[in-house]
Amino acid sequence: MTDDQFPDMPADSLAKSEDPEAAVIRQSLLPDAVRSGENLVMFLRKRLADEATALREALAKGAPHASVRGLEDIQAKLYVLDEVESAALARDRSPAYMKGLMYAVRQLGAVYSDHPDYKANWRP
Repeated sequence: MTDDQFPDMPADSLAKSEDPEAAVIRQSLLPDAVRSGENLVMFLRKRLADEATALREALAKGAPHASVRGLEDIQAKLYVLDEVESAALARDRSPAYMKGLMYAVRQLGAVYSDHPDYKANWRP
């Protein structure tokens, strides 16, 4: 694997990567600050922020369908995304772990497949 395969990624981040497959998975998960273009993690963060805002507004109005549990569910998903971003920048995660995280993120994203910003290559 050469650094020119990932031009948007700092060269030292791929140097001496112990597993090329894990490096490719990491590259697909890196936050926008590291690589250009929106990725699935950033897309999910935006959708969850929108949902949290709508839920807080509904709670404030006393809407019967709104619940604190919904906010807790959003927070749990954000914790998963935090781990994905951490793992994307780490080099000590196994390819199996990275694949598992990617599978989980793709499943979380699938519920938004009808959103105009959802990309077909994000499907599980």
